[in-house]
Amino acid sequence: MYKTVKCIAVHDGDSIRVEDKEEGLRYWLRLPDSDAPEVFAPGFSTNQPYGKESGGKLREILKGNEIQIEVIGRDVYNRRLANVRLDNLNVEEFMVGNGHSWSYLNSPLYPEFKTLQANAKREKIGLWGLPGIKMRPSNWRKRTRSAQAMNVSLFDDERIVD
Repeated sequence: MYKTVKCIAVHDGDSIRVEDKEEGLRYWLRLPDSDAPEVFAPGFSTNQPYGKESGGKLREILKGNEIQIEVIGRDVYNRRLANVRLDNLNVEEFMVGNGHSWSYLNSPLYPEFKTLQANAKREKIGLWGLPGIKMRPSNWRKRTRSAQAMNVSLFDDERIVD
């Protein structure tokens, strides 16, 4: 079931912070079936090619807007995993279909993302228009951080205090 929240920040092309007045919380959400190029986060990752552009596109369409979310679980950093809509736009489909993020391989929820990604790749749009070899963000993270450097408190919930 979808509910309305406000997008107050965008970390990268697949992670946003929302204000949920119903719950009285601000918290991080992660798009569940795509993986965007990384941006710098202390202890987590370094800038990956196209990371700033991917996050910039998500920021352009979501930040400051009322959005609809459907929370479907949590990830290993305790962020809520959520399907996100802005009016009639499925945000994750938009990001994958326009080459701003990768589709997770064998995603059970959105198998059509493979087709969207293949189309973006064929058309050389978004990250697919960059020269050279593209590296999945999951591989980038493995190469750029160590398990000891992780600080999961970065994604903790925060009470809204007005």
